[in-house]
Order: sequence, then structure tokens, then C-alpha cells
Amino acid sequence: MNYLIQGEKIVQMGALNPPSISKTQKVFIGEDLIGKLPDHILLYVLSFLPIKDVLTTSVLSTRWRYLWTSISNIDFDQYSAGYMSGMKENIETSFLDSMERVLKDHDPTCIRKFSLVARCMGISSSRINSWVSLALSREVQELQLDISSETPFVWPNSLFAAESLRILKLRIYSIFNVPSFVHFSNLKTLHLRELAFPGDESTNQFFTGCPVLQELVLLNCAWKHTKRVTISIPTLREFKFLEDSYYSDYDLVLDCVVMIYAENLVSLDVKGYLTVEVSLCNLASLVNARINVLDCGMEKDNSTQRAFKLINGIRNVKSLALSGVTIEFLADRNDLKLQAGLPVFHNLTHLKMNAEFLCEDGSYMFKYFLQKSPNVEFLDVWQEFYFAVNDWVMHVAPLYLKRFLKTASIKCWVDGDLKNLRYLFENADSMERVTIFCPNELEEYLEMKKEINYQLQGIGKGTRNVEIEFREGWDGNSEVVSIII
Repeated sequence: MNYLIQGEKIVQMGALNPPSISKTQKVFIGEDLIGKLPDHILLYVLSFLPIKDVLTTSVLSTRWRYLWTSISNIDFDQYSAGYMSGMKENIETSFLDSMERVLKDHDPTCIRKFSLVARCMGISSSRINSWVSLALSREVQELQLDISSETPFVWPNSLFAAESLRILKLRIYSIFNVPSFVHFSNLKTLHLRELAFPGDESTNQFFTGCPVLQELVLLNCAWKHTKRVTISIPTLREFKFLEDSYYSDYDLVLDCVVMIYAENLVSLDVKGYLTVEVSLCNLASLVNARINVLDCGMEKDNSTQRAFKLINGIRNVKSLALSGVTIEFLADRNDLKLQAGLPVFHNLTHLKMNAEFLCEDGSYMFKYFLQKSPNVEFLDVWQEFYFAVNDWVMHVAPLYLKRFLKTASIKCWVDGDLKNLRYLFENADSMERVTIFCPNELEEYLEMKKEINYQLQGIGKGTRNVEIEFREGWDGNSEVVSIII
């Protein structure tokens, strides 16, 4: 293959006419420039290719014949290009042949990552275990397995005591059988997806065996065999508990509590139907939290109680995002219980409400949140929700609004509705900037600049400079209007 160097570009010579070349440019024709690259760069390039394409490089030249055997990332995906064309039998044969060849001929000293996606193939558990055991024997650092099994899958015991593992991601559609001894001495990231925990004792034993874990994701796992699970990991920094598909038992309210003890947790994301109770204990370092309770139409009493307990567990959070359904679940009790049930969020400075529309109870619930959040500086809401129901916010100016609120973000702006904007400026003495997300074209809103200036000037006797940014859509064009008030 011929190339020429034009300036700093490498240009392939083919049927097209080559570009004009000045006399001052260095030109080399007929050289194998890629072949001159060192092995570690070539291996880095190969790490981005499907494994089937990687194998084909062995026919390029003598040097390439065995180069692929030193790749550090082995990634087999049945859905990648080349494996899903043809008859099912041919697909499986091609896939398994490639697997066997790579693992048989691979350099035994350098597997950093081993990934296998084979959800639609009837690969025996013994065969998969042999591949996993081989990867573990070569001190693999990252292991990702996405497979299906009609019977409970039995993993090799060596998996649960692998010192080399730093990242483990499992998706198995099966009972997660755990041996009597578990100790991941260096495991930092753990993702478990669509597996069923077998019982309290083995499940607790598994999480106890992850003493240095920093990131834990539990996605659509089944808890119907458990009653009380304790996850106590002081090093944990990020935790996600998600149930949002039919794989989980979302149509059932399970008598199960998952207790999280993580004094150094920084980020929390809970999304689901609260089929199990997630109990948060001693989250003293929490910075960011996202709570999104889903409604599948089942009895709300248990879910409402669990939602309140969840909110109480994040009282130390600094930045909080709540969904509209979460607010309405919290509002599904009488006012006295609402006020008594909400904690005071002393550390909360950023509050985001993801709701396009709320019922009357939900709107009043948000009022309580404002009253229990005395130090909020940034408020992000949908406009029609923020000022819903008899303009209740017009009659409530929480202490934080006057002293602390500096920036506000308003979505779904209603044409010409300056009354609410004026209210914010009159009551928020520290207000510095308001961002308005316009559902229509930006030009329509920029015509309001004169009216905005007229309505808002002089509110603060010319002592403050507040910026109003009109933004088209979420990521579109924007223009800032600076107003002296």
C-alpha cells in the first residue's frame, strides 16, 4: 500500500489523482509508514477494532502474523460486525472458533481486559468457566461478562478471590451463586445487572468480600429471595440502584430492605419502583444525589413510606435532583405528616426539579422543600410547575430566597409572563443570573428585551446588575440580556 506525506498528513495513494505537491514538501512514495510504527502503538490501534478484524491482520506480513497475540484487551461481542450474518449455526461456530483461537494463541502475560457478550448462544457453563479461569490465570484486571443461562450458573471459585481484578461487570440472567469464601482485595468497580441474589447470608457475604470497592451499580437485580441485605463499605464513593425494566419484580412490593453504610459516599443515583426498601445510613459526605421514583400503578402506601425514608437518608446532600413522580409520591400523605417527615437540608445549595407538570399536592410539596432548604443558591425548575396552583409561590418567600438564591434556571417559559420573573428579582436580593429555556425559536423571545427592561428596571433602585440568558432548547443558541435593577 503506497502513501505520501503531505505536510503533516498521511495520504493514501489510489485511483484518485494525488494532490499537487510543492517543491518544499518532503514526499515519500511506496513506503510502509504504518509498518514503521512501534508495536505498542499498533497494539493500541488494534484495541479499538472488533476481534474478528484483529485476527485478519495476521495475514498482512510476517511481522503482523503474531502481533495480535499481544493485544491487552480481548473483547468478544456476538453483536459486533461479522458475527450476526448468516445461519445461527454458522454464527455460533464462527464466534466460538474465534474465541478458542484467541485464547489458545494469546500471549499469556498480557490480558488487561476480557469481555464476553453472548446472550443468544447456548454456550455451556463449563466452556465459559474455562475461558474465565484462563483470563484470571493471566491476571486480568477488567472482566465483563454478559451471558444467559437456563440453569443456575456456577462460577469458578477463583473468580471470587482474584487479586488482579479491578473492574467486574456481570449480567447473567440467573441466580448469582456465591461460594463460602469471597475476597476481592483490589476490586474498585462492581456492576451487577439482571441477576438474582440467592439469599441473605450469601449476598451479605459477597458484599463483605469487597472491602475497597469505590463504585457499585445494581441494575434490575431480583431480591425476592432476600429479606435483609447489608452493604457496609467505607471506601464506596458512587452508588447506583436502578430498576427500570420488566426483568425486575417491579409489580411486587417485596419484604426486603437493602441497607447502605457508606460514610465516604459522594454520588448517589436511585431510580425505580421501590419494590425493596433502600435504607441509607450515615451518608455524611454525600455531594450529588438523583432520586427518581417510578410509578407502576401498585399500592402507594409502602412506596410513599420508602420514598420518605430515602429522602431522610440524604439530608446531608449538597446537590439534589428530584423527579416529578418522586414529589407526588412524597405528597401522598396529609400536610402535617409532610412537614414532620421532611428533614432540613442544611448543606443543599443546588436543587433541580425534573417535572413538567405536578398535581396540586405535588406543588405544595415543593413549597415544603423550599422551606426546608435554607441555603439553596441554584434553582432549576420547569416554569409551569414552579408557578403552579394559585401562584402559591407568590405568597411564600422563604428565607433562602431573599438571602442566598443567586441563579435560577426556568424551563418551558410562557410567552410574556414577566410577573414571576419580577417576583424573583424583588425577593431574591442575591440574584445574579436567570437562564430561561425557550421552547420556540430564540428570535421570538429576544423581541421581549425592551419589555423586560421596562418591567424590571428600578426594582432594586439601580443597585444590582442581573443577567437574563434566553437559551433556545437545551443546547441551542443563547443571548444574554444584562439589566440594572
